[in-house]
Amino acid sequence: MFIFLVCFIPSLLVTLGLFIWHRYQYDKSGKGTNYRSYMKTQEVTLKEFLISCGLTVILAAVSLGINNMVRDSGFIDTKYIHGVVTEKYKDSVSCEHSYQICTTSNKTTTCTTYYEHFEDYDWVVKTTAGNLTIDRVDRQGSSTPPRWKSVVIGEYATQAYNYMNYLKNDKHTLFKANASGGAGIPQPRIYDYYRFSPVIGFPEIEEQVKQYNSRSNLNVNYVVVTGKNRDFIDSIVKDWEGVDINQILIVINLEKSNTVGYIRVATYANGYKNQYLIKDIEDSSIGKPVNNQLVTEHFSKIKSDFTRIPKDEFIEKKEEYRPSLGLIIFLVLLNLAVSIVTHIYMKRNPVA
Repeated sequence: MFIFLVCFIPSLLVTLGLFIWHRYQYDKSGKGTNYRSYMKTQEVTLKEFLISCGLTVILAAVSLGINNMVRDSGFIDTKYIHGVVTEKYKDSVSCEHSYQICTTSNKTTTCTTYYEHFEDYDWVVKTTAGNLTIDRVDRQGSSTPPRWKSVVIGEYATQAYNYMNYLKNDKHTLFKANASGGAGIPQPRIYDYYRFSPVIGFPEIEEQVKQYNSRSNLNVNYVVVTGKNRDFIDSIVKDWEGVDINQILIVINLEKSNTVGYIRVATYANGYKNQYLIKDIEDSSIGKPVNNQLVTEHFSKIKSDFTRIPKDEFIEKKEEYRPSLGLIIFLVLLNLAVSIVTHIYMKRNPVA
């Protein structure tokens, strides 16, 4: 409503001021009949004024919609769902490549659409995390893409999904505000269509982590480092702009014997509703070897104690959004410009 009023009130005042000014010019001209006749042709009528006001309301509502679109786009985040490849197949689809031929007869033009092929082909990979399509190697897709051919049934596959992360408007809840950042640890991303490496720094446990991730609908990531202090995880989370809604980040600092020197765990919203799980994993892991057995213990605790946060848990954060000054100025100027242009148009093109 704030944006609506900020855009509507100045535009309405400009519209009202121009209307009154032209009425005043006509009523107070004090000149002869010819001048009065000329001014009457320049007058903006009450009907035209009301039309201008209506357009002002509509444009203010559109401006509010633009503001809401900008706001919501800032909340869009990505989560990763893991699974396995279950099938791959060649799919026949309608031809996507067309052209038109037009002919003119007796000043009438007729256009006919033609398609290059009867059908095109998509090379689909079906996974428990969602389906994807391998890029074609020719226009129609008739040739088998080498990448599709190399897909193995049963291999791990990850898909990315967008969701509304309302905490992006509250950095204090996403991560500790005093974290320094600059850890230099890149967040895992999908590469080569569906591949994903959930473990950084200790590949010996990656297969086990992928296996559990593919069964849990969670995105558990391990970062294994040496010689780092206990605040290192906070820097990672700050660099990653928070932990995603289905993500659990486990950072382990290795001792020389490949045992856990210290361990820190992070979940969505700074551990909201998962503090017991975090403490349990951290306390029970100290001094243990970093291996598949440790991963199994972690996932066992996660399976029994992890609390999934509903996606609308923090929806009230939407109301804390404040548009940038640049956006406000742009919308106000846009509304004023349309109001002035509409007034000039009404003056030059009287409405019957």
